[in-house]
Amino acid sequence: AQPVEEVPLGDNWISEIKFDGYRLLAFVEHGAVRLITRNGNDWTGRMPGLAHAVASLGLRDALLDGELVALDEQGRSNFSRLQDALSQGQDSKLFLYVFDLLHLDGWDLRPCRLLDRKQALQKLSDWRGTVRYSDHMQGQAAALREQACARQLEGIVCKQVDAPYRAGRSAAWVD
Repeated sequence: AQPVEEVPLGDNWISEIKFDGYRLLAFVEHGAVRLITRNGNDWTGRMPGLAHAVASLGLRDALLDGELVALDEQGRSNFSRLQDALSQGQDSKLFLYVFDLLHLDGWDLRPCRLLDRKQALQKLSDWRGTVRYSDHMQGQAAALREQACARQLEGIVCKQVDAPYRAGRSAAWVD
C-alpha cells in the first residue's frame, strides 16, 4: 500500500481497518493448514492454536490472506502485544483477520474482482472466533477514516473494488 493524505472517493473503492500486525497466508490443503509469513517462513508449528482455528473453518482447499494481530482492551491491534505473545508462545492471545480469498476448492480467485473475492470469503464462516473476517465499507472512506482516528486505530486501507489480486505493492491499494 502507498501512504496518502487524502482518501479516494467513490464507490469504486472499499475501505478496511488497517491492522498493526504481521501479514499471514493460511494455506488449507485437503483440510491441513500451513501458516506462512510474507517472507515465506512457516509459522504453523509456532501457532498450533491458530492453525487449529483455521482448520475448524471446515475448508477443504483454500488460500486466505490476512493479518495476525494481538488486541488491547479496546479491541485495537497492538504490535508490542503481538511480539510478546509470539515470543512467549501464546498463540491463544492472537487473532487472524482475513481480508482476502485467493483460492477455493480448485478455483484460482486472484483474477476475480476484489469485491467478489471478499463476498465469497464472507460466506465461508460466521467469523466469531480466533479467525475473523476483516469487513469493509464501500465508498465511505472518509467516514471510516474518521472512525479510525477517533478510536486511535492504525489507519485504514483503501482498495479498488474491481482489482484482481497482485502480490506486493500496487496502485490498487492505498493507506
